Amino acid sequence: MLFRHTPSLTPREAAEGLSRGNPQLVDVRQSPEVAQARVEGARSTHLNELAHRLGELDADRPVAFLCASA
Repeated sequence: MLFRHTPSLTPREAAEGLSRGNPQLVDVRQSPEVAQARVEGARSTHLNELAHRLGELDADRPVAFLCASA
């Protein structure tokens, strides 16, 4: 299995993880959303490009995705 689902992280949990260098943060929001608020250390990748860019991620580290939801 390429990915396994884990529960959502709170902003605090995500910040604590990022400060320790874990997890990799992938921002899959649209460009206008990213322009409004960037997250330092996040890799910005459009969701429709994600499948083609998975090889760029470190397979030995967990991945967290940042997305906008209505």
